Amino acid sequence: MNLWRRTPAVAPTSPRLGTRGVVVLTALSYWCTCMALMYLNRRAGGMGFGLVTWSLWTWWGFHGAWKHVLAQEAQAGRKRSIAMGSVTALVAVLLFPGLLRGGAILWLCLCLLLIIGARAPRMRTDRDFYLTLLVVMTVGFWLATDWAADWTLWFYLGPAWLWGALALAWHHAAQAPLAGWKKIALACGFMALVVTLTSSLFLWAPRPPSLGFGFLPGGDVQGWADSRPEAGEGPAALGAGAGAARGSGAGGAGGQGSAGQAGASDWQALIHAMRHSAQDGSIPQWQRRAMHGMADQGQALLERWQSLQQTLSIPYPPWWWLMVLAAAWCGWRWRYRIGVQLGLLAAWGLQPVSPWLSMRLSTRSLDWALHGRGCRALPGESRREHWLRYPHWPQVAHAWVLQVLDAYGSVRFGGAAATADQAQRVRQLAATLADILHELPTMPRPAGPAPGPAPRTA
Repeated sequence: MNLWRRTPAVAPTSPRLGTRGVVVLTALSYWCTCMALMYLNRRAGGMGFGLVTWSLWTWWGFHGAWKHVLAQEAQAGRKRSIAMGSVTALVAVLLFPGLLRGGAILWLCLCLLLIIGARAPRMRTDRDFYLTLLVVMTVGFWLATDWAADWTLWFYLGPAWLWGALALAWHHAAQAPLAGWKKIALACGFMALVVTLTSSLFLWAPRPPSLGFGFLPGGDVQGWADSRPEAGEGPAALGAGAGAARGSGAGGAGGQGSAGQAGASDWQALIHAMRHSAQDGSIPQWQRRAMHGMADQGQALLERWQSLQQTLSIPYPPWWWLMVLAAAWCGWRWRYRIGVQLGLLAAWGLQPVSPWLSMRLSTRSLDWALHGRGCRALPGESRREHWLRYPHWPQVAHAWVLQVLDAYGSVRFGGAAATADQAQRVRQLAATLADILHELPTMPRPAGPAPGPAPRTA
C-alpha cells in the first residue's frame, strides 16, 4: 500500500438544466450584447454585416445547446463546439492587429463573446449557464463604460440585461413546482418591476453625469460631479444640446424665474437632446424612428402635464374638497364590501373561460368578507377551519358553507374537473354568504395576543 500516492480529486458535479426556456433567454441576452458591441463601433461600418454574422453565430451555438440540453451523452455537441472554437481562434488572430487601433478592451470583448458562443453547444449544467451569463454581463459592463458609449447604447444593453435577469428567474422558477400561468404572471410582474425601478433610477435618482446620463433632469447632482456638464463635454454629442438648453433654462440668464419653469426647461432639454441624437446618420433607421417617437411621446406628456398643473392651480370651492374627503372615507369604510363585489364580478367573467380560477376567486372573496367581519385566518389554519370558526353563522348559512367547501375541496384536493355549472354554483353561494355576513355582527377580538394554530396530533 503506497501511502504517498495521491488520489485524484473528484470534480463536484453541477445540476443539469431542466428546461429549454433558459437556453432561449440566454441566447437573446447574448445576441443583444453582441449587437451592442457592433453598435459601439457603428461608425467603422459593417452594422448590417455584423447583424447577419452575429445572428448566425448565436443560432449556431445555442441551437446546439437547445438540441443537447436534455441529452445524457457527455460528448454531445463536442464537434460543433470544436469547430466554433477553431473559427474563434482564427478570427482572434486575424483581428489582433486592430488592437492597436480599436483598443484592447474591445478586442477582448470580441474574443470573450466568440469564446462563450463556441462553448454554447455544450451548455447543459447550471455551471455552464452561470458562466455564460457572467461573461455576457461583464462584457456589457465594459461596453457601457467605454469612452464612446452614450445613452443610445441602452437600446441594446437594456434588453440584454433584462433577458439575462429573466433567464435567472426562469431557471429558479423551473426548480419550483409552479403552474405555467403562475410563471408567466411572475415573469410579467418582474418585467414591470424592472421597468419601474429603472425609470425611477435613471430619471430621478442621483447619478454621475457619465454614459450620457448627464442630459437627464437632475443628472448633474453635486457630490457626484463638482460642476455641471457644459456643451461639448462628454462622450456623446448629446451633451452639447442638453448643456446649451440647460444653461438657458436653469442658469438664470434665460429669464426662467420659477422652479416649475426651470423643471419644464430641463425636460424640454431632454426632448431636444433626444432629437439631436437621432440626427446621427450612423444610427440604424429603426432606432432613429424609435427615438423620434420617444421624443414625440415625451413632448405630448410634457404638454399634458403642464395643462394639468394649470388646471390644478385653479382654486376649487370648499364643497368640492368635502366631496372628495367624503368619497375617500366611504371607500375606506366599505373597502371589504367593494373588494368582495369586485372579486365576485371577476369570478363571474371567468366562469366560461376558466371555471377553476373562477372558483378560487369566489372562495378568496368569501375570505375577504370574513376578514372584514374580524374573522382572520390564523397561521397554519386551513380554509375549512377558518370558515367554520366564525361563531355567528345561521344554520342555513352553515350548510351553504359546507357545500362551498366540499365543491372547492373536490377540485382542489380530490382531482375532480371543474365545470362552469359548478363554478356558477360556488359563486352564487359565495355571494349569498357575503350578503349574510354583511348583516351579521363582527367577531369579537381576543383580549390577549392572537392565538396560534391548534397543535396537530398524529
